[in-house]
Amino acid sequence: MRTLGASPKRAAFQTAQGDLEHASLPWIEQTLAASKRVGAVREDLPTTLLIAVLLGMGEAMDLWLMSQPPNDGTLPELISALLSLIRGAVSA
Repeated sequence: MRTLGASPKRAAFQTAQGDLEHASLPWIEQTLAASKRVGAVREDLPTTLLIAVLLGMGEAMDLWLMSQPPNDGTLPELISALLSLIRGAVSA
């Protein structure tokens, strides 16, 4: 498996990722709260843990996707499968 080592690109990615997480955090919190109100998101774990899981999964998926060859035509199915993983992690 190819990984991104310590490099200017990795540092730039981490900075951009941190900025995106900071900007999207209020939306994620509101979405989880609304989803819990309608019973769509699990209640047995703290919201802060669910957010950490979502962000961690997102980072892992981003890094993996960036290490793959350019789109081979299966990207829509792959994205659907990745979203299913996320739903499975937080669904009630």
